[in-house]
Amino acid sequence: MQIYPAIDLRGGKCVRLRQGDYSQETIFGDDPAAVARHWAAAGATYLHLVDLDGAREGRPVNGDSVRRIVAAARVRCQLGGGLREGGHLETALSWGVTRVILGTRALQDPEWCVSMCRRFPGKVALGIDASQRSVGSDTATGVLLGRLRDELQAAIVEIRRLAHGLRPPVLDRIGLVPAIREYAGALASRSARSDGSDDGTTIVLEVPTVLPKLPASVDVAAYRIICEALTNVTRHASARSCAVRLWIDDDLHIEVVDDGIGIDAPSLTDGGVGLSSMRERAAELGGECLVEADREGGTRVFATLPLPKEVV
Repeated sequence: MQIYPAIDLRGGKCVRLRQGDYSQETIFGDDPAAVARHWAAAGATYLHLVDLDGAREGRPVNGDSVRRIVAAARVRCQLGGGLREGGHLETALSWGVTRVILGTRALQDPEWCVSMCRRFPGKVALGIDASQRSVGSDTATGVLLGRLRDELQAAIVEIRRLAHGLRPPVLDRIGLVPAIREYAGALASRSARSDGSDDGTTIVLEVPTVLPKLPASVDVAAYRIICEALTNVTRHASARSCAVRLWIDDDLHIEVVDDGIGIDAPSLTDGGVGLSSMRERAAELGGECLVEADREGGTRVFATLPLPKEVV
């Protein structure tokens, strides 16, 4: 399997839309070329680019960003979004991408899709979802495509499981507390709107200046729990502020409290990958992680991680 890191482009920035909603946008970087270099340096050999403006307008839009990404990353790139005419494909390929991805137009006009494959041999691909819808989910081909999609999703879950146990390099580079500050600062800046209409989420840290040397497993668990909690706050809570507290007595205690919209009972019980991950990390060390609705509104995450006696 080959993993293609995705870079979604809107207005020349790297973004993520929540459930495809253009009004719920998180900006991850103002410099797509720098993001592309990051992925290439991490070992990516192919990048998946999505022109969100193009998908909305039905024509290629983010040409400057795509060209800069191709030049900076120096790895192969594929592009999707708004490619609905032969001239659009020609334009996208002229930007330097190796391959284009078709969706809407291919679904609406299969013969056109075939003609584009002949016109640009080896340079056109079709998204799995669009392929399945075009042939029908009940046909033999549709069933095969559905199985392929399910297998890919299962592979993604397995990759996440493997990544779960990896130690973030930032902990060895600068230590737990500076790493938390760095992550919180990056999230806070991403949650703000570039036009100044929304300052995003203010994250306040109440953490010791220096911590005793912690076991590597505790270091990783604490960092991952805090990062996951903060990510949930900035993505889902619509919070204006969030406080992160870290302290040690006989154990290491973590508290993340926000003033957002709160969390409903089913989510507390079932949760998603993020909530389950936080609980599992604490449980692996003999601790616990509680996620609850805060008395004053918002959500409270409280984790306790046991420490060896020699640490405290």
